[in-house]
Amino acid sequence: MDMNEGLEVVHGYTDSYGKRKLVSYDMTEEAIRIMQEYCANNNMSMVDMFTKFDADGSMSVTHDEFRQGLKDAKIPLSANQIDQLIADLDRDGDGEIDFSELVITTEEKTGE
Repeated sequence: MDMNEGLEVVHGYTDSYGKRKLVSYDMTEEAIRIMQEYCANNNMSMVDMFTKFDADGSMSVTHDEFRQGLKDAKIPLSANQIDQLIADLDRDGDGEIDFSELVITTEEKTGE
């Protein structure tokens, strides 16, 4: 009975093992896209969203203010996503996220 005439079974080690490249995953890019989707669904811009986080109007927020703003807005990001996002957004390492840092990082990650 030759039901599977063309079937070839390979077992054990094969040359292709370890050579496949995983598609890269950028946690910050995904987080920014989720924020953009939130803004689009709420008819606001990223500027509007950032302004809500920025209580004193300085166009800069601390890491805690940014984290709290995301929580208050109920933007569905995991703690890991938020930590990575903050690390990538605070480009100069001063402990604050300036609006310009948000804009530059968004453009780099999404091309928008």
